Amino acid sequence: MAIEEGMKEYYGFVSFSGRIAFNIEAENEEQAKDIIFNDIGSMSIDVSPESPLKIDFIDWQTIDQQARGNVSEAFIGDFEIYREGG
Repeated sequence: MAIEEGMKEYYGFVSFSGRIAFNIEAENEEQAKDIIFNDIGSMSIDVSPESPLKIDFIDWQTIDQQARGNVSEAFIGDFEIYREGG
């Protein structure tokens, strides 16, 4: 991609955090957990078509447990799963 005259190219990394709400039917909790952690295959970040920003790659992983200690990070918590009706 050619850089326009007078423009400079910048690059770097930005971190993000979030949570995924899910609903799943499975025979038991262990099967549900296996499906959740194995079947989430990709994540997309949408950039408006007119933006000069280009995303090179997204490096991510699911989190089973948050780090222990007195420092917390937004949207990061232990994995949670509940059975409907108790």
